[in-house]
Amino acid sequence: MSRLPIPGSDDNTWGEVLNDFLSVSLNSDGTLKSDAVADDTSAQRVQVSEDGTQIGTRPEVNFIAGTNTLLTVNDDPGNNRINVTVAADISRGVDAAAASLGLTAQTLQVEQAASAFTLNSGVCVFVRIYIPTSTVSTLGTWKTNEGITAAGYSGMAIYTPTGTLIDKTNDISSSLTTAGSAWVSGTLSGGPLDIAAGSYYISFLSNLSSGPMIAGVQAYTNVPTVNGARPSVYLTGQSNFPASFTPGSANANSGIYYFTVS
Repeated sequence: MSRLPIPGSDDNTWGEVLNDFLSVSLNSDGTLKSDAVADDTSAQRVQVSEDGTQIGTRPEVNFIAGTNTLLTVNDDPGNNRINVTVAADISRGVDAAAASLGLTAQTLQVEQAASAFTLNSGVCVFVRIYIPTSTVSTLGTWKTNEGITAAGYSGMAIYTPTGTLIDKTNDISSSLTTAGSAWVSGTLSGGPLDIAAGSYYISFLSNLSSGPMIAGVQAYTNVPTVNGARPSVYLTGQSNFPASFTPGSANANSGIYYFTVS
């Protein structure tokens, strides 16, 4: 067994004894042998810093998915490492501009609504919107000018991206005929809905003898189909919300209306 030289002993052999001892862990060039230290991953030390300031040194770094963040962790034995991918989770994302108004989502920011559109009786408009995972109970819009005399149901509705009616609000005719500019809203008749993250259509239908006017943005011309999706379309001759509609065959619209979800 290798040992260190003993002081006062090992005359004429202490060099050989020392070399034998050192050769257990060192190569002839003085480098450490690959098998000299046991592969003990629990003893690994990682220095962790934040903005250049050391926080600590630990054998483990624990990744935690924060709000609206997805972590994907894969063992990579071939490269002797763990791969951690950090990505934004838009399915649980927050529309900061909408949230600042106590809303879940909105078709555009309220300060962008620089135009107003008169919605004639029987015209049903649809605007595509992304809604993060949430519970939805109210749909709303910005009425810039009131309409006149209710001649039937007026309200708002939510549809799937393929055009199937999910739910509609109570009749909001009284809010639409009240004088002046105001945000008006209606409660979904089916109660709060648990909405999966994704695209939907928010719809508005007026059956007043005249008006009202709704805030929004005027496009250069009819809003084009984007990646196969119809952002803004409308139907005419509707006394109530249809059970379904076909976005691809509905009339292309030149306006994006300010609709809200909460």
